[in-house]
Amino acid sequence: MRLNTQSYKQLTNKKMNTQSYLILLVFISVISTFVIDGVYGSLGAYQPIEDLTSPDVQKVGQFAVSEHNKQAKTQLAYDKVIKGEQQVVQGYNYRLDIQTRNADQINTYVAQVYEKLDGQMILNSFQPL
Repeated sequence: MRLNTQSYKQLTNKKMNTQSYLILLVFISVISTFVIDGVYGSLGAYQPIEDLTSPDVQKVGQFAVSEHNKQAKTQLAYDKVIKGEQQVVQGYNYRLDIQTRNADQINTYVAQVYEKLDGQMILNSFQPL
C-alpha cells in the first residue's frame, strides 16, 4: 500500500501533534513539581518554623508542656519555643525545642506533637535536651 503525499502529511502531522502533547505534558509535570516544592517545601520533609512566636506555634508548645505535666505528674511551666520544625502530613507534625521553668530551674525539652486536621493534638514525645 502506497501513501500519497497528502495522506503522508496528515499522518506526519498527527504524529507530531501527539509528540507535542507528550512533550507539553512532561514539561507541565516538571514545572508543577518545582512550583509545589517551592510553595510547600519538600513535601514530607521537616521545614524550619520561621515565626516561633506565632499563636499556632505557641499553642502547640503550651499543649506539649501541659500534656507532659498530666502524663508525668510534673509541674513544669511553659516559657517559650526556642526552635521548631514542622512537617506537613495529613495534619502537621511538630518538633519543638521548648524552654520550661520549674521553680528557679530552666530546662529545655524536645517535644514531638501531631496536630490532626481537626485541630486535635497528640503528644508523641517529650524528652530533655
